Amino acid sequence: ETISSELLDGSWNLKYTTSKVILGKNLPGVFQYVRGSNRQILNTKDLTGVNKVKTKFAGLFEFEYIIQLSLTARPPQRALVKFENVKLGPFTFNLIFGVGYIDVTYIDDDLRITRGSEGNVFILVRE
Repeated sequence: ETISSELLDGSWNLKYTTSKVILGKNLPGVFQYVRGSNRQILNTKDLTGVNKVKTKFAGLFEFEYIIQLSLTARPPQRALVKFENVKLGPFTFNLIFGVGYIDVTYIDDDLRITRGSEGNVFILVRE
């Protein structure tokens, strides 16, 4: 079962996505996605994870925000994803929306390809 596989555990670096949200294309122009700075750390035993994303404000400084998430396995390849909260520096904001799923379409020791509930493709490599 892909979702229960220990192959899913660990730290993954996003190399490619079609998601406009992750690329920051739905944000005001003063925010810029920092390419190569999106990491996802998953723990299938606890069914938890975090997304760590860097963005640049007005081209002047970078900052990182962290999204904590919980997973619900739907074997063999689907995981429901609930985005729990977002941390920005010392501040944590609970998220009242943000539920979707990912389907793991391919995984090996170094590469993971998934498709999200909005049809977006994600290609990640293990760190």
